[in-house]
Amino acid sequence: MLHLIELAVPLRQPFVTASGVLQERRCLLVGVERDGVTGWGEAAPYPGQGVAPLDEIWGVLSSGGPGRESVPAMANALADQSARSEGEPLWRRLGGSRASLPASLAIGATPGTVGDVAAAVRAGYPRVKLKIQPGHDVDVVREVRTRFPTLEVGVDANGSFWPGADAALIEIDELGVSYVEQPYPTDDWEAHGALRHRVRAPVALDESIQSIDDAVAAMSSQAADLLVVKPGRLGIATCCAIHDLAVDAGLRVKPSGLIETGIGRAFTLALAALPGSVFPDLAPANAYLETDPVVPEVPLVEGHLTVTDDPGIGGEPDAGAVAATAVRHATVPLSGQTGMPIGDVSRPGGRDRG
Repeated sequence: MLHLIELAVPLRQPFVTASGVLQERRCLLVGVERDGVTGWGEAAPYPGQGVAPLDEIWGVLSSGGPGRESVPAMANALADQSARSEGEPLWRRLGGSRASLPASLAIGATPGTVGDVAAAVRAGYPRVKLKIQPGHDVDVVREVRTRFPTLEVGVDANGSFWPGADAALIEIDELGVSYVEQPYPTDDWEAHGALRHRVRAPVALDESIQSIDDAVAAMSSQAADLLVVKPGRLGIATCCAIHDLAVDAGLRVKPSGLIETGIGRAFTLALAALPGSVFPDLAPANAYLETDPVVPEVPLVEGHLTVTDDPGIGGEPDAGAVAATAVRHATVPLSGQTGMPIGDVSRPGGRDRG
């Protein structure tokens, strides 16, 4: 059976980026049940991230029409179900080797940025990612670096800067940031490649990477040091394939998410355990959401998140929390779903990469 649960979860505070303002998280939990074992994935469309609208995803999955295995949430649910059936944690099945990983909190581009960073530091985060855009850039980063000199700080422009007007990015780099993520529009490989030669920080591409072909193009044009992989946008198997291609090319990947519940964030955590992953965007779901309708929670402990030893991703929807935030739900037959090869992401020898 295929279980679909659409949720509307309020955020603790509006999340502001160059792509827009998010105040409520509409997402779709996707459960694949086979032989009494259910695996979970999540669709959480976000402006500018290349994910289909929620109603479109619902229509594809609930209709039983062709192509629904290609929906990342479905592919992820199949991978989780397969790992649970085998009694193996998904991160280990992917070839992961690191159990405890430093957390990083994304901070929206608001007038309260510095205060939000201070709160993150008090909570124990060793890293933050600052959302920047023209007019909310150098001064903000400088103040954060001055007030918190030992904090690791990355910046993410969500493609909001234009090539040729990059003085702010050069100044930000001189402040000692850990990386500069998606400074320019998605298809401008040349501008990103040129910036790499002007800054010390690694240049990461996020919205530019919508497929394996995009990753290959980015590497061929030498446009990036880091490729951002988001399982909610690409699917976990595609993320692993990009990881392997990047490592073989001497690059690294940066796992990230889409402001999801604990279901979606568990896949990012699993990717972060891979040897070629750096600067992952890791934080508990309730750092952004008023409530995470998933149990068990993955707590922040001494600035780190720890992968589960339970089969699959470990977590599943909590009935009470889901009931409080559900918009609609459906159960449909799973006939015709093979889930292979998308559902099978075991990678013998994966541990040896990197």
